[in-house]
Amino acid sequence: ISLICTVFSAVCWSCLLLKNGLSRRLSILFGLSLLLVEPYFGAANQARPDALSFLLVSAAALAFSFHRNLVAGLLSAVAIEIHPVGISAILFIAALFLSEQDAATRTWRAAVRTILWLSAGLLAGLIYYYLLHAQHLSLIATTIQHGNVGGNEVNHILFEYFFKTKYFRHIPELVAIVAAAAMFLLKRHYRDTRLVPALFVVCILFTLIIRRPNFMYTIYVYPAFLLLILWLSEKYNFLRVATVLLLLYLIPQYGLVYVKNRNWSMDRYIASIQKAVPEGTAPVLGRPNDWFAFLDRRFYTTDFRGDLEGILAQEIVLIEDDLYRSGHYPELKTLIEKSYRPTGTVELNSLGETITVQILNLID
Repeated sequence: ISLICTVFSAVCWSCLLLKNGLSRRLSILFGLSLLLVEPYFGAANQARPDALSFLLVSAAALAFSFHRNLVAGLLSAVAIEIHPVGISAILFIAALFLSEQDAATRTWRAAVRTILWLSAGLLAGLIYYYLLHAQHLSLIATTIQHGNVGGNEVNHILFEYFFKTKYFRHIPELVAIVAAAAMFLLKRHYRDTRLVPALFVVCILFTLIIRRPNFMYTIYVYPAFLLLILWLSEKYNFLRVATVLLLLYLIPQYGLVYVKNRNWSMDRYIASIQKAVPEGTAPVLGRPNDWFAFLDRRFYTTDFRGDLEGILAQEIVLIEDDLYRSGHYPELKTLIEKSYRPTGTVELNSLGETITVQILNLID
């Protein structure tokens, strides 16, 4: 499903760029490149909501490009319902609105009409949201408050992507993006296109609004970076060389990932987790994927945002990963260290990461 969503997202973006006056060659190459770069290649191969949310964000932006403003507003609201980062749809629409060819000559009546239709779509989406979540509306503010937080970095999403991934493998991309942005400004290419700088600005704004340090959210930012580089490459007749360089940069990385992980099996991992955890009724706290090993048992993810005190039991099972050990879930970690003592430990290895299964008993 994630793969299908990612492919259709790329199609949406190719159509969007073509509709907004970019060349057919650049629009098609942008869609193909979108499928190859890591943020989207990764999203296509994971069971996460990002791919579906990004598809709706892309479809909302495309609908707006074709002046289907009611549909654009509705799709934006549905994207936000799937994941709060779907707010990027509204930012993309704002960029398109400001960069349209008639933006400078648009009458205020036309602008108001556009905003009203968008608002009507968003209102319909809010009704849809209410019908789905009426009984949980009180939790929205708490979820956002606890979920939209980060560390001390100025820009959490980009910091995670460029500086906290293995081997600093995204540094070459950062160099290319910074160089392209500098060249774009120095050569004053903002006089040649409004779409490229508008998308770039709203995507940076998105990374400042969303404070949670999750590099997976880069998929909502990367269209601006990729478009900037490809637009400049076409401007200077460098598009073919840029494509070759992109392939030379990505293929060795994906080849190495395949070689290192080709023997990994989800079935084997589930079997090893089930073997490490004693049978019984003790609730299990672990990573989202660990849920598949405990379908018939009380299971909570380590980022559980409900009543932590309410899930306490005389005995619990904790599946630790690097995120837990590094303090990403401070409330849970503090509660467990204060209230429980370990009575058994098993260590496993998953994709080079040490997974520790701890049997914990409540301190009398």
